[in-house]
Amino acid sequence: MITATAITWPIAREWQFLSSDYAQYASGAENLLAGHGYATSLPFYDEHYRLGVLPTPQTVFPPGFSLWIALGMTLGLSADQSALAIALLCYHASAAMIVLLTRRSTTSWWLAASAGAAWYGIAGNWFNIASGMSEMCFILCTLGVAALSTNLAAERSLPENVGAGLAASAAFLVRYVGLFCVATLFFWLALRCALLRSRRSVFDLVLGMAAPAITLGAVFGRNYALVGDFKGGNDLGKSEPLSTVAPRMLRSAGDIVGLDWAGLKQGHLGEMIAAAMVIALVAYVAWLFATRQGRERIWAPSRPGGLIVFSGLYMGLTIAALALLESRTSITFSYRMLLPLAPFAILLAAGTWRQLVSPLPGTLRIGLASGAALAFGLGQWQAYLEFRPIHEKSLAGMRAIERGLSGNLAGQSARGYLVANASLARPLIAYQSQTVGALLGAPVLGLTPRVYTATKWTEAETRQLAQQYHAGHVLFWPQLWKGRGDPRLTFFQALADGRPPVWLTPILQTPDMEIYRIE
Repeated sequence: MITATAITWPIAREWQFLSSDYAQYASGAENLLAGHGYATSLPFYDEHYRLGVLPTPQTVFPPGFSLWIALGMTLGLSADQSALAIALLCYHASAAMIVLLTRRSTTSWWLAASAGAAWYGIAGNWFNIASGMSEMCFILCTLGVAALSTNLAAERSLPENVGAGLAASAAFLVRYVGLFCVATLFFWLALRCALLRSRRSVFDLVLGMAAPAITLGAVFGRNYALVGDFKGGNDLGKSEPLSTVAPRMLRSAGDIVGLDWAGLKQGHLGEMIAAAMVIALVAYVAWLFATRQGRERIWAPSRPGGLIVFSGLYMGLTIAALALLESRTSITFSYRMLLPLAPFAILLAAGTWRQLVSPLPGTLRIGLASGAALAFGLGQWQAYLEFRPIHEKSLAGMRAIERGLSGNLAGQSARGYLVANASLARPLIAYQSQTVGALLGAPVLGLTPRVYTATKWTEAETRQLAQQYHAGHVLFWPQLWKGRGDPRLTFFQALADGRPPVWLTPILQTPDMEIYRIE
């Protein structure tokens, strides 16, 4: 894993983009090391402004990934290097876990190698890693839960129970959606109790859920004590029917596999092959259930069992919960919400292949395998072509900010001037505040966009924010604002229109960047 990380490091480093989520993770790590507790110096969401202090306790994101970044920083890495190294290590470790789990459940090295190759072939993984996200770390934790809780080869032992609970707790500490992994572990152990009806299985349930119960209680209790909401964030409510949420979920799944309905309608090769395979597999499964021979094959003693049930349960529970949250909260669906399910989809596919397809004649089996590989490869190439311009646009935006910060101001670079004049007692206000804060390593206040708040950031509202936190400067990037008008960010729209309020004095104005001193 270390060797694989070293090999892929230069490519990932070249494509690294400091996303808004990364900025919050890094700020949390820096405040942990500074002795401020788990807090952020980049307030952005409504929950961050609720206490009116800086740094403000972080509740929108759990502390797990920030703790890992802080660990890397104690070893001499910068925050961005630490996040990238952790993501790459977890990515390669997840590949090893997928191979080992597939081998354990199917006894086939061919299927295990194919599962590992499928994981490495998912284009979305690379862009997620390069954006400093926490998904790879989260995925490794969830695979750890599956590995420890579904080992049916022997009677469960104390280390397995404790380990499964700790892995589920770690998943929750990295991402709040780890709650669904905890719930899956609970249902899995409860199902085992119902089937075995033994004292040992009840003890396994209690022991396995002890660490998650303590962890969830501590995190949710802290969130409620700080902001009055156990979720800690995404408090902007909405109401959408699931019928409007489902298409967005399907598009997100299509972004990962690179295949969609539009491509099928246009006759793209990958979609056509995938559609033909789906039709063939549906017909085959129907035959299996319709005939005695088929039913015997489905319920053969050699079935992979535990891992298939766990994977299906986890995927189903997560998708249902995410759909409900998408329809009721400010959570916005994207491919990264479903990306953590990809390893379990691979494990489920491998187990199903072993159970249902392996008994087929060799020629038919080879044809199905070739078709699956071709459809997957074409789909991932299409996904890469779709992800790349999006990532390049994000990189271009970050580099535009860096260009602006390299401009000359008062005999030094704008970066040097801002770092020297920004502090917790005198923060900045900026458009693209989280990326700016990550690049400067300085406290920056952000104006929350409409998707996360009901606040309208007028001149008066922004002035009040500046006075409350004693902000010293406002930073604005006109080129990045073009075409991104937000009706709730009227303050920035006024700057874009060349109408700064009277309490702002321009001290630097270039095509790349504008800096105003707050009077």
